[in-house]
Amino acid sequence: LCRVLSPTRPVYLVGHDFGAVVSYVLMARAPERFRAGATLAVPHIRAFVRNGLLSPAQLRRSWYMGFFQLVPLANAVVPRGDYAFIRRLWRAWSPGYWLQEHHFAELRACFEASMPQPLAWYRPQSGVTGAALRDLPAVLGLLATPILVPTLYLHGEDDGCIGAEMMSGQRRCFAGDFEEEVLSSAGHFLQLEQPARVSARILSFFSRYPS
Repeated sequence: LCRVLSPTRPVYLVGHDFGAVVSYVLMARAPERFRAGATLAVPHIRAFVRNGLLSPAQLRRSWYMGFFQLVPLANAVVPRGDYAFIRRLWRAWSPGYWLQEHHFAELRACFEASMPQPLAWYRPQSGVTGAALRDLPAVLGLLATPILVPTLYLHGEDDGCIGAEMMSGQRRCFAGDFEEEVLSSAGHFLQLEQPARVSARILSFFSRYPS
């Protein structure tokens, strides 16, 4: 996609949640394709795994990942009650953000058109998790490669999905310029909660690295 959109010049990359995970792999694999990157809400996987395994609080926050492995049950529960399960997650993950009905209508339409595939991302036999496990040596090699691309990381102080403490020590995963910031009064969906603030911070960072 980068080669199609910008065949001769490196591009800027922004990723949130799973998009952040994909961004880390891409920037490690092909640093020449990216001028700078910004990742949100999920720190570098090496830091997340190291910190998360030692954190009972984070293991509790990640309960839904285990629940999604109960395939028939999860597939039945998630859409029940007009996707009340999804509303519950959003309230827990971004406690200061009210999911507006027009936005939830978009989420509902997406889920109705794709269920149970959104849950498959978390399952070892399919989705990004399955793809990673099938090519585990290569993925581990990329995650062990320090990222050369200048990177900004943003995390919401009130994130109920991934605690801000999970970013501790991730600086060592980056060999290029790296900045990280915790945004006050923001949760997991910080780009929706504070769009102007998040956009301005990213654009300010990118402006230091003209393509």
